Amino acid sequence: MVVLLALGVGLVVGLRRAARARLPRLAAELAAAEHESVATFAQLMPPAGAEPSGPGTKSALTGGKAQGAKTGFALERAYLTPGEFPQIAAEYRPRLERLGWVAQEEVSSTYERVFKRGRWVAILRGNERWERPTRIRLRVRLEWDRRNRGEAGGGAPTLAAAEVAPVAEDEFIVEPELPVAPPMLKVGKTPPRGTKEYYLSFCGLLFIIGGGALGGGALVVAGLRSIARSLRRRPHLLRLMGTIVSVQTEVVRRWRSDSGSSSETNQEVRYFPLIAYTTPEGKGVQFRSELGEVYTLRRKFDGALITPPSRHREGERIEIFHDSSGELPPCIANWWALYFSGTGMLAAGLVLLGLGMTMALIFGPGFLAAR
Repeated sequence: MVVLLALGVGLVVGLRRAARARLPRLAAELAAAEHESVATFAQLMPPAGAEPSGPGTKSALTGGKAQGAKTGFALERAYLTPGEFPQIAAEYRPRLERLGWVAQEEVSSTYERVFKRGRWVAILRGNERWERPTRIRLRVRLEWDRRNRGEAGGGAPTLAAAEVAPVAEDEFIVEPELPVAPPMLKVGKTPPRGTKEYYLSFCGLLFIIGGGALGGGALVVAGLRSIARSLRRRPHLLRLMGTIVSVQTEVVRRWRSDSGSSSETNQEVRYFPLIAYTTPEGKGVQFRSELGEVYTLRRKFDGALITPPSRHREGERIEIFHDSSGELPPCIANWWALYFSGTGMLAAGLVLLGLGMTMALIFGPGFLAAR
């Protein structure tokens, strides 16, 4: 247990340090990209004859593990452009390719073209004919997002001044960022350090991680011990013939809420054989098998239930495992009956450990790096 907790704490601390080390670099990349944004947008100016249909907009891009955190920005502006979109897109492509932009054929469509360069993404959208003489409304969008794959920044040559029209930064209206939901309601958003919400959330996170580590570790250890005990005693088990005295039946009803009222959806019937046998010493033993049969009851057209029969019958002879030392309880002679309990505990423990580690990976760095 102590080793598992130490590994979890070490992992969270390592992630915290890695996150803190990345923050200055990411902030510098974002600032450099914003400084280059207007000049980069000038490379996307439409052909001669295009007229802006209004001011451009600049908006923030948010997301990532910390929902609401700024990951980039987008510049967008609409133009009334003579011609048709395929012709305009064909004029754009060679000009942008000279600047290092790469056309993204797999995400382009009839009235949309996408180009990418590092973490920059240029999107051209056009509608059908706007009015006569033929004009279309062309929307030009430039995005920079640190989540995009590739190196940050431009790094490509710029066009000659005669090839692009100048763009001023004040031509873009900065849209207000959307308000962030309260910290306790925003998944992945860490409350500020020192607040009541921070300590409550942190205690809840420690409870989940600690419970997953302790409970999962205990189940893993118990499951491994059970499997090891079964493997150790397996060569000493005796195969004996037993007789099914009776088949015990259990009916389980499952319910669900439907439109505010509870309605029965289905029923399950479970069969467990009760087995009796005689040991080599002449002692009579009787036990109920932990492995049973489960069937879902179905209804006929008239509403009557159809109950599937059990594959076991009273008086049927069946082979069982008997441990003369009494260390292992008697069971039906098959692999699943012998290792069922240990395998189940091991699987449940691994699930709990995985849940705890997942919570630590997702939320741990945010809590430890909160200010």
